[in-house]
Amino acid sequence: MNNASLELGGTNWAEKDASLLGYTVSDDSGRFFPQEFAFSRGSNLAATRIGKTGLIEKGRENLLLQSNQFDTTWTVAGSTITDGQSGYDGSNNAWLLSKSSASGNLGQNTTSNGVTTFSVYAKANASLYLRLIIFDGTFAANGAAYFDLQNGALGTTNAIDSNIESVGNGWYRCSVSFNTSNQRVYIYPAEANSTTGTTGSIYIQDAQLELGLSASPYIPTTTTTAQAGVLENTPRLNYTAGVANPYLLLEPSRTNLFPYSEYFNTDYSSAGALFIENATTSPEGVVNATTFEGSGTLTYIRLAYSIIFSSAGDHTLSLFAKAGTNDFFACYFEGFTGASGVSLAYFDLSDGTTPTSGVSIEAVGTDGWYRCSITTNIDSGDLAGNLVVLCAPSTSSVFYPTAGDADGKNIQIYGAQLEQGSYPTSYIPTYGASTTRGFDYSIIESLGYSSTCTFYYEFNTTTGREKSAPFVEVGKDNSNKFYIKGSSANNPQFQVQGNGIFNGSIAPTNEVSGINKIAVQWSNGVGVVFSNGVKQSGTLTNSDTSQNIDFISAKGEGTPHDSKQLLFFEEALSDAELITLTTI
Repeated sequence: MNNASLELGGTNWAEKDASLLGYTVSDDSGRFFPQEFAFSRGSNLAATRIGKTGLIEKGRENLLLQSNQFDTTWTVAGSTITDGQSGYDGSNNAWLLSKSSASGNLGQNTTSNGVTTFSVYAKANASLYLRLIIFDGTFAANGAAYFDLQNGALGTTNAIDSNIESVGNGWYRCSVSFNTSNQRVYIYPAEANSTTGTTGSIYIQDAQLELGLSASPYIPTTTTTAQAGVLENTPRLNYTAGVANPYLLLEPSRTNLFPYSEYFNTDYSSAGALFIENATTSPEGVVNATTFEGSGTLTYIRLAYSIIFSSAGDHTLSLFAKAGTNDFFACYFEGFTGASGVSLAYFDLSDGTTPTSGVSIEAVGTDGWYRCSITTNIDSGDLAGNLVVLCAPSTSSVFYPTAGDADGKNIQIYGAQLEQGSYPTSYIPTYGASTTRGFDYSIIESLGYSSTCTFYYEFNTTTGREKSAPFVEVGKDNSNKFYIKGSSANNPQFQVQGNGIFNGSIAPTNEVSGINKIAVQWSNGVGVVFSNGVKQSGTLTNSDTSQNIDFISAKGEGTPHDSKQLLFFEEALSDAELITLTTI
């Protein structure tokens, strides 16, 4: 570890509970011990990351209470429930649901809104069918499905999607998805597409209600709901293609203005389009992507959203897309007469290229998915009444010019996002309302060191972004610190503040796109800066003994980086050592 007294990242990323673990020298032996960084984002289920497998990882929540204790917050009607049954997982945690009258059932009141999926593990007994209902107050307008527990087939359904999957020994996981203001869920023993039988029984286990178009791995609950995955206090160690070690992803707060990021057959407008939900595997590795296909004799087809913007400025549209029977698609801002930037772009999903300059297309995973984005500056006169077109299958440079040419042409789509800002940030899922992801913040407290030391930081950046807010701070409080922020020239800038007074700055001029290595060497309170192997001109002054290290993303537009490594030395390294350490 280069004799550092603290290291975070590099090849030593570690995550424990809701914290990052750095490694610090804690005694005179020189041995390293874990040191926790507290972490917070302030917004559950709104953030994602790219995991070790290259797939998108989300936060998840089981919205049911007592998800496998069916004699508690659940109510039975014309039925009895008996525990201690042999389960799908080899346990005795399954239950026997027996009805004694027509439409006998088991139910629980709920309060979810938007696209939700209700699932339960079930096995046939005297009844050969299961019925699941997501009830929204009117039985004529609920999401319901029947499942054949003898043959593993779907019965009658009126939901967005329903699914039955064998898990062995006669057990199936059955799920139904619906877009609703949900009030209650029901489980019924059933006959062939009917619940009129006055007797019957099925085995059930592990119920779950969650936001989204598909059932995720089961999360057990007791007296409260339960969550798993990428939550507000989860450090986002983010992997990208070809990267062996992750980066700590630090981003500003952003809002996905689209209320539905994965369900397109709803508030979006379409022309000559056919949607097939849960048609293929998405960049999550889950079957919840949509096939968008032309149908009819129109000259071209499109999927669009009419939105009222709250303020002018840069807005970025992004969409995950994969080639189907068509390779190209276009996206654009339609009717924005005062907009500047790129208003129309074409993307080639066969090879991840684009004939349009100034836009972005980036591979996600290894299954042919790309995240495509376009940024337009919205004028104050164009805030209302215009269309943001997510996709329109096309040729390499034009829409289909002849009526009917788009018929049968399709692409796969997932994860629509519209955010205010000059570049796309990580995916923010939405299921019925626009959603805000809070800014990332991590801190290690009471570090304690002298005014002679060295601080090294390695990060990955894309040039050209506005970087006005600090992204690393070292100090005992908000008035006594030195910090790295962005300069107006889009370079990292070292600044010092003592007793609330600004004491000067150094802005290196040799930042590059990609990996950057920077360091500040403090010797008796005088600091010099090294950037990418070059000692910068000028000095900083700060005699304060700092106690905290904070990683804090920009609260507004433009955090510049993924944090790769931090090293702290309780000595002033030599110029030669720092040139070697920071050379890229």
